[in-house]
Amino acid sequence: MGFIDLGEITGTDPEPATASLWERWRRRAMVFGVAAVTLLACGAAETVREPPLHEVFSVPSTSHGRSDQQLVIDGDTLFRVYREGPTTYLARYDLAHHGRLAWRVQVDASVVGSLLLEGRWLLVQRYPGGPQGASVLTPTTMVFDAGTGAALWSTPGFLFARLGEDKGLFSQGTVLVGIDLASGRELWRRPQPEGGAALVGGSTPVAPWRIALTEGSTLRIVDLETGAVLRSREVGGDQGGAERFGGLFATPDALVLRRGPMYATYDPDTLEQLWTWSAPTVAWAMPCGRLLCEMTGPEVVAVDVRTGERRWSTPAEGLYIVGSILGGPRADGIRLVDATTGRKLLDLGRWVPLPGPRGPADRIAVSGIFAGDDWVGVADVPTGRIRSLGNLPGAGDERCVASDKYLVCTLISEKLTGWSF
Repeated sequence: MGFIDLGEITGTDPEPATASLWERWRRRAMVFGVAAVTLLACGAAETVREPPLHEVFSVPSTSHGRSDQQLVIDGDTLFRVYREGPTTYLARYDLAHHGRLAWRVQVDASVVGSLLLEGRWLLVQRYPGGPQGASVLTPTTMVFDAGTGAALWSTPGFLFARLGEDKGLFSQGTVLVGIDLASGRELWRRPQPEGGAALVGGSTPVAPWRIALTEGSTLRIVDLETGAVLRSREVGGDQGGAERFGGLFATPDALVLRRGPMYATYDPDTLEQLWTWSAPTVAWAMPCGRLLCEMTGPEVVAVDVRTGERRWSTPAEGLYIVGSILGGPRADGIRLVDATTGRKLLDLGRWVPLPGPRGPADRIAVSGIFAGDDWVGVADVPTGRIRSLGNLPGAGDERCVASDKYLVCTLISEKLTGWSF
């Protein structure tokens, strides 16, 4: 695999690698002209020359895409669950030491749904059947020690929420079960109503652990450890129970309940109704930082969950909100928007954010297809620049995961390769 020195340009598109010398210079001149107009018009991100990616490791891989391989980067460590022939493995690699394999263990799973790192534990979700069954059947969660790879325990269902350092809340269809993550010991079991459930306070530790439940026309706050009902109120109406699609969710400051075309927010401590509104044209609503973002036809509107005050709005096309994935295609590319203010942070142009966590320096790994080639880069949010890192076949196929230091991809050449930048 080769990397092309792009030179320093002021657009977001890398120049084709196969062009003749004359064609390359002609296109470069065109890029300068177009980019100058673009920068003046909309403040597009600047693409700059950077040293190429430094290859950390490369190992053979027979897995492609997310259906049979999951990757998680944590600091200088890569965790990977993948298939090799008929066997599924879970492995840990040390990226700081050239991708050294720390351990590899066999996993009893034919179909893997996800790989999660929760503190000292790795959670692997497996499904009993093929890909079609995986979409409808309840998975089994297998828990491993992240340090040693030792298999600890397993339970039906999936992780609904993390509770503090050593507890997890698992959904098992009709019940919610609290489990000690170290031992697998069941701590409590509570019914999970069809109307909806949301952990009060989100992932923030609260005492006691509380969950909001809707059943019929009643909204309750329940102590998970004791089962005691702490608060309840009637939220009835002509629409019956809350709709399962987006029926109930929590933001840091309020509970949001959708009943048919109506939305209402409630104080998570007192269940006092804060405000309500009819939203027949809202396709969906979801937490957006501390605000509530609503998709209303061609635009996204952010409102204060406690007052209903409209904070900002922006066209939905080509929108990417930091902390939330929103929006759809746009002819002139994707723009990065701050969730709190709605302010445009930078234009990504035809670059698309890669899956993976954002680093502490506000760097976002991106990929793009230019002149038929897949390219990778890093968007630096504070400076509004995009560092083009090179031509990487397969980057546009969602085979990559990134952190603030590393990029790991499964290549078309059947290799799992990691780079630092």
